[in-house]
Amino acid sequence: MKLTARLAYSQLKINRKRTIWTLAGIALSAAMLTAVCGFVASARLAVKTAFGIDSYSAALTAAMTALGLLLGAIIVFASVIVASNAFRVSAGERTRQFGILKSVGATKRQIAQMIVYEGMFLSAIAIPVGWVLGLFVEFAGTLVVTDLLNMLNRDGALTVEMSMPFVVTLPMF
Repeated sequence: MKLTARLAYSQLKINRKRTIWTLAGIALSAAMLTAVCGFVASARLAVKTAFGIDSYSAALTAAMTALGLLLGAIIVFASVIVASNAFRVSAGERTRQFGILKSVGATKRQIAQMIVYEGMFLSAIAIPVGWVLGLFVEFAGTLVVTDLLNMLNRDGALTVEMSMPFVVTLPMF
């Protein structure tokens, strides 16, 4: 393992509280994106199954996709702010350490590599955890929506039989 990677890993172990909060933020971001993408895919399939392919369902699926893209953009924007803030705080706390490393010959590139390795280590753990969490959220959400749709079907409030399937697609990840 490269020296910069080892230094980054050691920093993650030293400041466990910051590491845990950063892992939680990255995992939550991945979970939200996965759940939103899954809900959109599930809703599109539900509409396609219930109405077939016509102009009404095409407009409805386009609206759902647009809403999913809007929510996804908001989540990505918030995630970038959270992640960059975590790494800025981390770098700010380690100014003295970076100064010592520079005094013994470390370059700006090597110090930047340390921060990149930190992000890679955190992402390698948090993103898969977020995907799994997002799939659980999507699964639970589709069950709730299906129950609500079934209740509306029983009451006669819907003119067509609908249910929300649990869908896993590649773009979710």
